[in-house]
Amino acid sequence: MSKSRKFSPEFKREAIALTRQPGVSCRQIALEVGINPNLLSRWRREADEETDKAFKGSGSPRDEEVARLKRELARVKKERDFSTATKIDVYFCNPKSPWQRGTNENTNCLLRQYFPKGSCLSNYSQNDLNRVAEKLNNRPRKMLAFRSPADRLTDVLS
Repeated sequence: MSKSRKFSPEFKREAIALTRQPGVSCRQIALEVGINPNLLSRWRREADEETDKAFKGSGSPRDEEVARLKRELARVKKERDFSTATKIDVYFCNPKSPWQRGTNENTNCLLRQYFPKGSCLSNYSQNDLNRVAEKLNNRPRKMLAFRSPADRLTDVLS
């Protein structure tokens, strides 16, 4: 018998949120993320039951949780709209997994050349921040065949 996989709460929330999009079925999302459709359907049913319980109570910590989940759903919907409009896949990294965020970690190191760790960005003007962003976005990258991210973005969007 195969060992059952453990899914993080974040993964479950993201998968459930995706099923709430108009015209998207649990089966379709489950197949996209590689899980059993029945499992995703059960997660959604459990989430709906928790939401119903939260709405019945007034002023409870559950109300805050429901509001947070709604904000999360709106955020995921925006990521999905972006993916559809640009045909660019959006990847969600797992929390506390820096190896999944290579580009982000590399960019943080590059930013440290301009802003030492722990420095307050409010000490810099918007022009300073724009200048640094322009330098980084126009810096050639080996992984982009020594082209800049700005050049690559222009190619993708045109």
